[in-house]
Amino acid sequence: MTKHPPNALPSFAAHMEEKTLIQILQNTDAYTATGSPSYVSPKAVSQLIPPRAAVCAPLLFREDGWHLLYEVRSKKLSMQPGDISFPGGHTESGERSRDTVIRELQEELLITRDQITLLKKLPKLIGPGGAIVTPYIGMLHQYDGSFDHSESAHIFT
Repeated sequence: MTKHPPNALPSFAAHMEEKTLIQILQNTDAYTATGSPSYVSPKAVSQLIPPRAAVCAPLLFREDGWHLLYEVRSKKLSMQPGDISFPGGHTESGERSRDTVIRELQEELLITRDQITLLKKLPKLIGPGGAIVTPYIGMLHQYDGSFDHSESAHIFT
């Protein structure tokens, strides 16, 4: 089994063993009924594409000025438990990154759409889990400090 040097492949596949890549590409779902290798199924291809996510660095105005809101992720989560992060999450099928970040802000901070203004989309980056993350800078309006306790242990500015 050959392991490629980390800089030879995109970061999400940098440590993928050659055997794993071959198994994915030779998946029986990857071929047409005629056995022609000219067609690769979406399922096989999707295993090679890293997941997508979006996050927001949300600004809020308080008496003493502008603050940036952070979350401490719940210890009960399977991905990055206890980490300090910005609100956000994985992009669902057919969803744009802008839609993802708005949905995640609403779910995690228990707010409505009219409390969110997205100000700037930043360049994509690779997250700790290998996802392609689209970060945004946003502003929260009339935010009361609420949050979903199943997703976050607490929030702070």
